[in-house]
Amino acid sequence: MFTTAELLAVGASENRLRRAVADGDLFRLRSGWYARPDADPGVKEAVSSGGVLGCVSALAFHGVWTAPGYPALHVRRSKALQDGARPGCKGVGSPRPTVTAVDPVSIALGCAVRCMSAEDWIAVCDSVLHLRLADRADIVAARTAGPRVTGPL
Repeated sequence: MFTTAELLAVGASENRLRRAVADGDLFRLRSGWYARPDADPGVKEAVSSGGVLGCVSALAFHGVWTAPGYPALHVRRSKALQDGARPGCKGVGSPRPTVTAVDPVSIALGCAVRCMSAEDWIAVCDSVLHLRLADRADIVAARTAGPRVTGPL
């Protein structure tokens, strides 16, 4: 996934982007976002729908173990892209900007605390720690961002 700004920063021109789309080398997913034909289908769907791959789906994308039972694509939308017709995963507090096609682990954990059962979220945190994708402070910060999981870690 690439934003228009990223492609322009590495020397692409607007004309070259249009040509790449016409030739099938790039797909325009939505205003400001492009993907190569071999991009991850879930990420393409999330970005095309007006968000980014988030929550449980982003954690799985990063290689984190996730419990069965969360088959739906989890999409997080920025405040500007939220509407009632396209629900998405939300953390607590102000919506974070959607600047990457896939949420980083820290943001995904903050959303997952609201979408997953307490047991599943704790197992995900164990996987995150084992993979060294975040530290205990990151997990505590994600936990305090959402009300779902209670008790000591």
